[in-house]
Amino acid sequence: RNWTLLANVNDKSLLRNALTYHIGQAVGMPFSAGYKFVDLVINNEYRGTYQISDHCEVDADRINVNADTGWYVEFQGRNDMCDYPMCFAEGGVLMNINNPEPDDENDATQCAAIINPMKDWFLNTWKKAFSTGFSNPATGWRAYNDEETLLRFWIATEFTGDYDGLMSVKAYREADGKLCWGPLWDKDLAFGNYSSMADPKGKLV
Repeated sequence: RNWTLLANVNDKSLLRNALTYHIGQAVGMPFSAGYKFVDLVINNEYRGTYQISDHCEVDADRINVNADTGWYVEFQGRNDMCDYPMCFAEGGVLMNINNPEPDDENDATQCAAIINPMKDWFLNTWKKAFSTGFSNPATGWRAYNDEETLLRFWIATEFTGDYDGLMSVKAYREADGKLCWGPLWDKDLAFGNYSSMADPKGKLV
């Protein structure tokens, strides 16, 4: 689980994810995945060029939050992207929860003990900060979001021109801290690799 082997199947150049990691470094995001390109051979049969990358996970050198109490989540754009049981979809917020993890995902009580406090914070504290008075530094969005990582994430996402750049967004926080944004991930449809930004049935270039 510490690394992933990317086929970059939707990206004929094989470069979009790698370029994105460099953009993340250039704008100063706290973590951007390291990578190497490899020729994959299985049983003496060449299977193509792949990209070995760091996995996005809670670790001192990656997503640096407390492994027991820190939050690592992913905002999702569609219900079919929800990873049950560790997710919730309520009040316009659809979110997968990657950390903390229950000892047993089949134990509904363990899952609820993690999900419910996070749901309460996102719906009743974080989300409300974007409504009336959102610009107030004490009660608006700055009070609950790490402004620096949010701006770096937004700038980098704009650079990539990613069709689904806001479809699946990673974020993290310490249990008593502000929400930090990133890292960047899954940019095979970025940099103009989608024929229609308006048409959800658009095709790969």
